[in-house]
Amino acid sequence: MADRRPAPYRRGRFARWAVAYALAIAYVSLVLGPTGFNFVPLDPEVAWRKLLATPYLITDSGQRPDWIANLLMLVPLGFVVTGVFWPRRRRLRWLAAAAALCCCLSLVIVVKYLQLFFPPRTVSLNYIEAQSLGSLLGVVLFSVSRDRLFSVLWEVSRPGRRALLIACAIYAVALLLFFLFPFDFALSAEDFRGRLGALPHLLLSWTGEGLSTPLRVLVVLADTAATVPLGVMLALTSRRRSIFRIAVAGFVMMSVVTMLTMLVLTASPSLMAILYRTVGIVIGAAMLMWFEGQDPARWRNLLTRLVPLLILPYVLLVAFVNDLLSPHWRAVPEALAALNEFGLLPFYHHYIVSKAHAAESVAVHVLTFAPIGVMVALQRGSGRAQVWTAAILAALLSLAVEVGRWFRPSLQPDFSDVIIAAVSAGIAAKLTPAFWSMLEGERIAEPAAPARNPVRSPPIAAGQSVAPRSREPDLRRPATAFAALVTAAICFALAAVLTASYPLVPWVLGLALLLYALALWRWPALWLALVPAVLPAIDLTPWTGWTRVGEPDLFILVTIGILVLHASPRRADFRLEGLPAVVVVLSLISYLLSGALGLALPGPEGGSDNVYLRPDNALRLAKGFFTALALLPFLRARMRTHGDAAVWLSAGMATGLALVASAVLVERALFTGILDFTVDYRVVGTFSSMNIGGGYIGAYLAMALPFLLVFMLRPRARSFLVMFGITIGAGYALVVTFARTAYAAALISMFTASLGWAWAARHDRTGTVSALALPALVLMLAGGIVMGAFGSGFMAERIRQTVPDLADRESNWTGGLALRDHNLPTALFGMGLGTYPRIVLARKPDEPFPTNFVVAQDGGYRFLSLGTGSPTYFGQKVPIEPDQQYRVFVTLRSPDGKGALGVILCEKLLLYSANCRGTTFRSHIPSVWEDFGTVFSSVGLDNARLEWLGRPVELAFFDPVPGTSIEIGHVRMLDPQGRDIIVNGNFSRGTERWYFTDDEHRVWRMLNQYLMSLFEGGALGLASFVLLAGTALAGAARAIGRGERMGAVIMGSLMAFLCSSGFDHLLAVPRLAALFYLIAFCGLTIMEAPMGGSAASTISRDRSVFRSDLPARPG
Repeated sequence: MADRRPAPYRRGRFARWAVAYALAIAYVSLVLGPTGFNFVPLDPEVAWRKLLATPYLITDSGQRPDWIANLLMLVPLGFVVTGVFWPRRRRLRWLAAAAALCCCLSLVIVVKYLQLFFPPRTVSLNYIEAQSLGSLLGVVLFSVSRDRLFSVLWEVSRPGRRALLIACAIYAVALLLFFLFPFDFALSAEDFRGRLGALPHLLLSWTGEGLSTPLRVLVVLADTAATVPLGVMLALTSRRRSIFRIAVAGFVMMSVVTMLTMLVLTASPSLMAILYRTVGIVIGAAMLMWFEGQDPARWRNLLTRLVPLLILPYVLLVAFVNDLLSPHWRAVPEALAALNEFGLLPFYHHYIVSKAHAAESVAVHVLTFAPIGVMVALQRGSGRAQVWTAAILAALLSLAVEVGRWFRPSLQPDFSDVIIAAVSAGIAAKLTPAFWSMLEGERIAEPAAPARNPVRSPPIAAGQSVAPRSREPDLRRPATAFAALVTAAICFALAAVLTASYPLVPWVLGLALLLYALALWRWPALWLALVPAVLPAIDLTPWTGWTRVGEPDLFILVTIGILVLHASPRRADFRLEGLPAVVVVLSLISYLLSGALGLALPGPEGGSDNVYLRPDNALRLAKGFFTALALLPFLRARMRTHGDAAVWLSAGMATGLALVASAVLVERALFTGILDFTVDYRVVGTFSSMNIGGGYIGAYLAMALPFLLVFMLRPRARSFLVMFGITIGAGYALVVTFARTAYAAALISMFTASLGWAWAARHDRTGTVSALALPALVLMLAGGIVMGAFGSGFMAERIRQTVPDLADRESNWTGGLALRDHNLPTALFGMGLGTYPRIVLARKPDEPFPTNFVVAQDGGYRFLSLGTGSPTYFGQKVPIEPDQQYRVFVTLRSPDGKGALGVILCEKLLLYSANCRGTTFRSHIPSVWEDFGTVFSSVGLDNARLEWLGRPVELAFFDPVPGTSIEIGHVRMLDPQGRDIIVNGNFSRGTERWYFTDDEHRVWRMLNQYLMSLFEGGALGLASFVLLAGTALAGAARAIGRGERMGAVIMGSLMAFLCSSGFDHLLAVPRLAALFYLIAFCGLTIMEAPMGGSAASTISRDRSVFRSDLPARPG
């Protein structure tokens, strides 16, 4: 390659840097301060007279660091401003330097003048002098070193020994300056006396005094590693390499540095530091000498393979260093009280501490989060998307750390560290490939024509450096046809058995499954639209009593059975790589371990038919993850062959949203009226899991709303009509949930999705349409929420109760965490999946506690034993004719003779009852079966509200006597013709057709997904959940950066789920968990660049969603 010198610099770039740095100076000088942004009006003429009378203050060594900081702060400004004016003609350069200096001095005067309006700022000639000298130094530095500096930067960007030597030299100068910062040298006799008195203790002290032993070890290791590049530099400059010579030279260097730091008043020199820093120099030289005989590409590939294994230890190490691996946490009110609002100002804490402490803090955070950039670069390269990915991941981890420090007693968060973490990781991701190019040597080519086999000169690597080849995806079938047949047979057999035993109308369900199977065979991508639609929309549990499986499970079984036969994925579709593979494997391990622990913990004594109190509840909770995991290869296969998996998924989510919104409209029409917002009634829609409370429907609506943007892929009048129609219905459904968290999550999700969509589509010709449609969509949603929130007395009252409710939730959180076992295995792996209600029932920390019920047997007589704990209603939906008399007969037994049974007949969907009538049966003879009966009139019940549909009616039982249990032997309800309308009244089929609701919602879970993940899965469970969600967000962000608009939809949906997770246990609902993991897996899938031309354009180039599948083909 020809030896090309650096091109002339661009003045425009220097101008942008100058403006940005001037704004930063203004921010530091005016906004940051002990009292934050404190503007005090002052007459301009008075202020000018004060400026002219600015005194020169007599300062001591205590103010010297501030004086030096002011000087150093203006050096970069003088440098870049000079670059703005610098001409090519030499004779005009002195004029450019003078103009740059005048600009800098003008800025200094203007800022000092404005500081008079922001007390208690110190305006003195001392600081004006320091900043003027700094500006002058910057101008001189540019004038003297401009050509040499740009030449050095050009050389360091080239591969080979020379670039590595220059980089190490630059690092050595920076390290020396860091050791001596803030340059407050002892200059007076008093300074020398004070320093001499402190030196004996400092020199003989051990590093990290006051810290725990592990942290002191980490400090020593970090300080040792900091001098490794110095050893590399000495090895590169030595003609006769000898470890002994380099060790002696390193010892002398570190001794000189230590002697210099003895003169710095705020430094802490240590004799021990000379030793381990010398060890670092020796290690660096030995590594370079050993590396010269190695192939750099081989070691880079090895490190790339090790990256996934290093992620979890790295995260745990970061948590340990920040003292977050502790059971002691602040309560929410304590954390809010301890928060310093000024600390939210960027770099406030760096301003109020000493300059040396601020520099150390920045260095620590750079070293802490730069490894993220290195790992991302090793895995993905150093493109712009990768740099942003590293920055976002580092920012998210740093934000989590600072939030953790906020809730730790005696710790103080500094949210400015999020910015430092993002910048350090981004720079590390950008520089890592340059480091490897330095090790791999310089590429030499013939001047006449490019060589067929270019050779690298071996200043560092002795052998040839062969760039790793990109591995082609393995498109072979993963297994034999026999395995596919076995899998399909199992799925079809399970679906057939479950359909045959379906409690309602089996033939209707069977016909629907058959039609779906035929359609899926014709259009293999149909499952991506149907599964996300049926998961939230079809739920007849209050009528069937099925709590372990549901109607969507049958559709999923059919989906897997058809796809393994007709569109089986290739081996590449099963093989994840890099960070996505790590997070999926971590989640799998977490579910397996916590599931095993959940199965191992026994249920209540005597057994239970309450699904939440059974050990196999662990299997029910794990079903959502394993459902999505089973569908992941088919998702990846569709993305590989066609690239439109996210589009089909969005269409299904939009369909499901429309169905759920329709169900809510029907529910409101039946029970309250569509436009009555004053009634204390919160909808449940199709979410029967809200029988024990929860905001599941609100969370679903918030995470599904961003998928309406799929209609924007092909902006047409019909698309807009459908989109706004569903938006109105979904917005109405969201409003009538009256859930504060759902409101916030929906706004965050739509705002995130809209911004991401606009960013991804910024180069498209549809930008104008998007600019009009997206704000309209967000405004419609926001307006609906505002109208619903403030136009309803019920919602206004809920908003006023936010603070008391937060205290109740905090009590729920702290009480739940107190139930954990305090040992290391529990801290790491949790108590087990689905164990929380069992532990509450077993330990009963306070009243009430979860109610247990079990179908038992007395000889050949089956009965239901119903206990008391939290208020529980056990009922069955019954068909009622209006204006009739119904006779109810119940056989009861009370073990202690004190129990009773309340019987009520109400109009009820799930939570709220209306038009109730009831009675109470009391058993007075202990342990003896007694028959009771009553008559209920249906007058006023089952009046059709929609002409064709009336309110559901439920016959329910409850035990009104606390501390007792009642046994129900046989239940009959006879209509006027003498027909028993109760199904399974003798409990011969367990609790089929029966379903319970509970009025005490907090005994079943902690209302926080993150805390429940910690409780059930320990640190591993919480880390796997957060890492999976964070990686999926990073994948969506990367897709947005590539211009794929569906990445914005996925990001908005995940943001809604994560926001809602802060106030509810969302993964307790398998259907909602399956949706979350499907969306997250889609984010992991789109993290990779699309394979193949057609796939690359499908997501973002408006290919139609509803089309016939093309034949699957590789690539």
